Amino acid sequence: RRSSDLEEIEKSLSLQGINAKKAKELAWLSFGRPELAFDYLNSPEKEEAQKERIKDMSFLVRAPLHTRFQYAEKLSKQRGEMFRTLDVWLNYLRELLLNKIEKRTLPFFQPEENFSTGDLRKKINLIEKIKLVLSRTNANPRLALEVLLMKI
Repeated sequence: RRSSDLEEIEKSLSLQGINAKKAKELAWLSFGRPELAFDYLNSPEKEEAQKERIKDMSFLVRAPLHTRFQYAEKLSKQRGEMFRTLDVWLNYLRELLLNKIEKRTLPFFQPEENFSTGDLRKKINLIEKIKLVLSRTNANPRLALEVLLMKI
């Protein structure tokens, strides 16, 4: 996404009386989607859920396997949440990749790991493949998520 898209969202939020820091955070959390930014503004619990999904991703790449498997089991039981989470992870990793390529820093959620562009591309491809398998086949969601979380 272009930084001008984020600036437009920030501007729109500011016109609603939101302070600049919060507007920037909501624009970033929405990954450039205005409707999401305003949804988060009106539903703080959705904003918190978005932040949690990003934090989970950052945590899971360093977590031991048994923790990853527990997460996969829990997430696999909620199909809608599973796909929302995978979408957030994809957007977050794409954002990391773009920021690395453009040599920018993230305004929020700096990862503890310094992934290479190759690592980020592999993770993005893997999530896309798992999403495709889960949406087009009757694959076991828990097993698919376990494979994903083992390789991520």
